[in-house]
Amino acid sequence: MTKLKRGVVLTRTGDQSVLTGTGRNAAYYRLNHIGTRMLDLMLEGVEDDAIAQRLATEFEVSPSKVRSDLDQIVDSLVAEKLIQRKLS
Repeated sequence: MTKLKRGVVLTRTGDQSVLTGTGRNAAYYRLNHIGTRMLDLMLEGVEDDAIAQRLATEFEVSPSKVRSDLDQIVDSLVAEKLIQRKLS
């Protein structure tokens, strides 16, 4: 399960989004339309492998490419303290 960390604001601008952290560990992170779609699915509780399969179909790319991009986004958002992950 993925959720936004306390104090993080998610702002949508068209098909893109911006996550803004507050407080001592303030951070700013912009996601394009594919990153926004990944985040939406994570916040809905969809498992990472299922996200990769779904987006591979939607955007006509390989699941391994989507999974690699997803892993990078997750690592960055966790490092910036913008999301919290609890893997089942």
